[in-house]
This record gives sequence, C-alpha cells and structure tokens, in this order.
Amino acid sequence: MRHIHVAGFGGVIKCGYKMVDNHLVTALVERWRPETHTFHFKFGETTITLEDVQVLWGLPIRDEVVSGRDTRLTFPEQRYLCNELLGLHVEENEFKNQILRLTRLIAELGNDFPDDASEDDCDRRARVYILHLLGGTLFPDSSSSSVFFHYLSHRDFDECGRLSWASAVLAYLFKNLCKGASSKAIEIYGPTMLLHLWAWERISLVSPTRSMEYQSGKAYGSRWNCHLSFREIPNHALSHYRS
Repeated sequence: MRHIHVAGFGGVIKCGYKMVDNHLVTALVERWRPETHTFHFKFGETTITLEDVQVLWGLPIRDEVVSGRDTRLTFPEQRYLCNELLGLHVEENEFKNQILRLTRLIAELGNDFPDDASEDDCDRRARVYILHLLGGTLFPDSSSSSVFFHYLSHRDFDECGRLSWASAVLAYLFKNLCKGASSKAIEIYGPTMLLHLWAWERISLVSPTRSMEYQSGKAYGSRWNCHLSFREIPNHALSHYRS
C-alpha cells in the first residue's frame, strides 16, 4: 500500500469498487453534448471538472503529462519484463499484440501474499495492483478485460506519482462520453465509476443514503465505500433518472 500511495493511486483504492448503475450512466450520456463537453439539464449546464477528479479519487493533478513511447516488444521481451517487474510467468496466449489479459493479474492478486515478503516482492505486487487499476478502473477498454503493456514504462513509483493522472483520466472520460453520445453508439466505456461518484455527489435526487460519514485524510469518494440504502430513491430505473 505504501508503494501504491507513492505512485498516486491510494485514493482510488480507498474508494473501493461499486457495481455501476448502467441506467444512471445512460441517462447522463443522453444529456451530454460533445460540442461543449457539458451535461445539458433543464436548469442549465454542468460538467465534471479536473478538481472533481482530484477530490473524488485523490489522483495527482498538478504534475507532468502522462505520456510515453508505445514501444513494440516481442513476446520474449514481454515475458522477461513480466517476470522482472511483476513476478509473473506468462504464456503467449495471455498476450494479444501489446495487451495483457486482466484475468492473469486477477489470478495473481487472488494468491496469498506472505507477511515476510521481501521489498522486491512488495514492489512487484504493487505494480500488479496498479496495472489492474489502470486497465480495469481508470482506462478500461470496451471489454474491460485487458490492459496496455506500455503502462509498465512508468515502473518507478516516485516517477509515477509525479504524473497528472487526473488530467489523463478526465480526458479519457470526456473522449468516451463524446463517443457514447453519438446516435450510432450502443455502449460506453471508460472510467464510468468516476461518473457514478460524481453524480451521487452533485445530484442529490439520484444519490443513496450512506451509513458512514467522510473520514479526513482519504479521497472524498471513499465516503461512498460503505453500506448504501436505496429505500428513498428508485435504483436501476432509467425513466426515473431521465425525469
């Protein structure tokens, strides 16, 4: 956890994971306008800001741009890096082009981790967890089942923590909201969990009742990582969200 915090992703982990309400996301996408990057409601326009991303998920905001070289590696090179940086022994069928299947990372995270693990083992475990966050939560593709191998170019935790991940996540969300708003779109992907948290924070008519108050020192979105009651609002109800 220390390595994950240094790399800038501790806040996302504290927020936990919630199943996304696809009906709520659909209702929001219907109100999205690509020309202005805003949601159009009856009372006016609003949008997710860079500050929202930083406050809700605790991602770094005032740092260097997330970028890097998309290096094409051979499978032997990929297998060596997986073993060296992640401690994984991968097979060729677990790669597709420059993409690693998330199922391999999930299987590794399901294994017991010894209390007396070495520093190198902790480094590798943290990278596995971060790579899973990047592919499964922050930058998921349409399948949400793989992650680009080139994220491992940010292998140093201190260097990784000096990147503006909040800017990259917001740009990726906007890009996918614009795609989802197209009349030809049949799905939307990207960091929809962030969109979900933002809606619960900003639109009280769709937010459930929490059983826990915010604890200082954590990302603000973590206050939704508790038991939630939907007694006072309809849940998974598209017509309600639209109205």
